Amino acid sequence: MKKSENHKIEYKESWRDEYLKWICGFANSNGGKLYIGMNDKGEVIGIKNTKKLLEDIPNKIMSSMGIVCKISVKTKHKIEYIEIVVKKSTEPVFYHGGMYIRSGATNQRLTGSELKAYLVRDTGYDFCSEVVDDVKIKDLDKESFDIFRREAIKNNRMKKEELNISNKELLNKLNLIKNGKLTRAAVMLFYRNPEKYFKGCHVRIGLFEGSELIYDDDVKGSLIIIADRVIDIIYVKYLKKKITYDHLTRVETYQYPIEAVREAIYNALIHSDYSNPNDIQIKVMDDELFIGNNCLIDTSKINDKSILTINKSIPLNPLLADTFYRAGFIEHWGRGIKRICDECKANGMKIPRFEIVSTDFAVIFKANYKYDYGNLDDQGSTTQKTTQITTQIKSVVAKRILDVIDENKDVTLQELADSLGKTRDGIKYHINKLQNLGILKRVGPDKGGYWEIVE
Repeated sequence: MKKSENHKIEYKESWRDEYLKWICGFANSNGGKLYIGMNDKGEVIGIKNTKKLLEDIPNKIMSSMGIVCKISVKTKHKIEYIEIVVKKSTEPVFYHGGMYIRSGATNQRLTGSELKAYLVRDTGYDFCSEVVDDVKIKDLDKESFDIFRREAIKNNRMKKEELNISNKELLNKLNLIKNGKLTRAAVMLFYRNPEKYFKGCHVRIGLFEGSELIYDDDVKGSLIIIADRVIDIIYVKYLKKKITYDHLTRVETYQYPIEAVREAIYNALIHSDYSNPNDIQIKVMDDELFIGNNCLIDTSKINDKSILTINKSIPLNPLLADTFYRAGFIEHWGRGIKRICDECKANGMKIPRFEIVSTDFAVIFKANYKYDYGNLDDQGSTTQKTTQITTQIKSVVAKRILDVIDENKDVTLQELADSLGKTRDGIKYHINKLQNLGILKRVGPDKGGYWEIVE
């Protein structure tokens, strides 16, 4: 009984070099057999020049893909045909830069997100475990190692005596050296400028008023440095806190629970696809906080509901994840989503939205209150003057200028620019608008004078 073509069998009437793609597909799938000299019904029709093909085909397979296949001449009713037996490869096989797999009885080329998902899911390929030839241990950043050692001891992940070793020994302990060379993970984690090699290896934070970007920051450095600093930048520079009093006890409440946000950002850092030049983005809005990154999750298998049920680790960048765990930045692999949701619930908030588009993954927190910049000062009391006038102002920057001036009437333009992360000209623009509205005036000269908010 003749077998029809399927995911492990392919029939071709004659040989063409393009059939090397089919061999590539078999190698990347579960292996298979390619027959030359048979029609698509599986009937032997014969083939000429079998001797020459027995020499040419193995050489072409080896030179184009680096694999060896068993090739032999078969005979049926005295008619010769060729059988090529392809074994499943333990490593990804590429043909002229393309990767092919079998899908039913067809051969498919993988590209983009499908290719990346295949490499992670079916081959265990780890981009971060490959080596970087031109970075040496002496080129790595001392501060990054200091931060790692400090955090690992503070969080009881490693003992002081375990860390009292050379940086080379520590990298070996963290499995960040491969065949005597630094892995990509080592460079991302401990090199001061990993963007030299991986363009998306930084975090961009932006404050938005509607669709308008008010100001932003690029947080750069090693992933260890970014992890150490990014949370403070967000909570000090980008988020306001509401201050209330429980009898004599001062209570500070941020719009978003810090532990949940920290977990979301660290998850983005360790699960990002660093072969992609897109950075990690954090958008701060009036009542939402967006954290998004390009990732290696096979998003065709999950959606924003099923991701909530994931209860085991997905080994996307395991070397990064393990180092973050040893430093105490994350608790356990595979529990990030649950921890984010639990922290939100514990703070009386709804769980965030999880959005998945292609290989882009985002966590979107909804604020537990919408901050009115003119309503509360930093002591938690109502500031009558700024409350009344900021109803006329829509610009977040202008409102923040008034907040700063309300606290320090002697503040200079440059000090305002430094405080709010804007240019001096940008601050001057908003000052002029406030003066034109009659809300703000300058008393005295530029030097030696002061600002006055007009009631």
